[in-house]
Amino acid sequence: MWYKKLLFFCIFASFLPANAQQITVRYTAMDSSFSALPKLDSLVMPFRLQIQQEMDKPLTYLAEDLLKAKPMGKLGQFCADALLQEAKKAQIAGACKAQIAVLTPGGLRKPLAKGALTKGDLFELMPFENALSILEIKGSVLQELVAYIVARQGLPFAGMTIQEKNGKIAVKINQKNLQSDAKYCVATLDYLASGGDGMDLWQKADKRTDAKHILFRNMLMDAFSQQDTLRITLDPRIILSTENHEKTR
Repeated sequence: MWYKKLLFFCIFASFLPANAQQITVRYTAMDSSFSALPKLDSLVMPFRLQIQQEMDKPLTYLAEDLLKAKPMGKLGQFCADALLQEAKKAQIAGACKAQIAVLTPGGLRKPLAKGALTKGDLFELMPFENALSILEIKGSVLQELVAYIVARQGLPFAGMTIQEKNGKIAVKINQKNLQSDAKYCVATLDYLASGGDGMDLWQKADKRTDAKHILFRNMLMDAFSQQDTLRITLDPRIILSTENHEKTR
């Protein structure tokens, strides 16, 4: 687990003298050939156990595997819904109220297997410290975003419906047709808002508000914890005539 390596490094660093001017570094491969030092291992053990106990805490029980899929899988749908719900509840000074949420599947690093879901599973699903960003955009920019979603055969999103047929795209937000001259408020992650995963169109936003203290992983923990057993019904929020019915990726 990556957090175990981080813990080891932090404890090691705490023993360095505050006035150290020069440090000689020697690299040791942390693989199966590495033999633990008993004294160091006994020092780290209480912290390791404490972290392991925290990571092993169950959040909910998954009634089925949650996988990434196109144009929309249950994992992506749940995560996008969680982002939108939590963004609506967040009190962020100067930010508009989120109507739509958009993610990319690349940020969701692993499928979630049926059974008990733990905090550790969410650290593996979302290992990055991605935080909430709220963007105010024109309808014309939202049209570009929808075209981007369709071109990629679907992305995780919430708060709108997309139907593409023979190259024509119909979009509804709150049961109303997308208006190119209207303003819309979109929740996403700071990494994507900065152009990550090729999403340069966010640079056209009229306003961006970052909430660095609101981590997406914590949002997911709250969302998963709301039910003892989680069952997800996939809804038809995106329908593509070019859908290739790819099940997982």
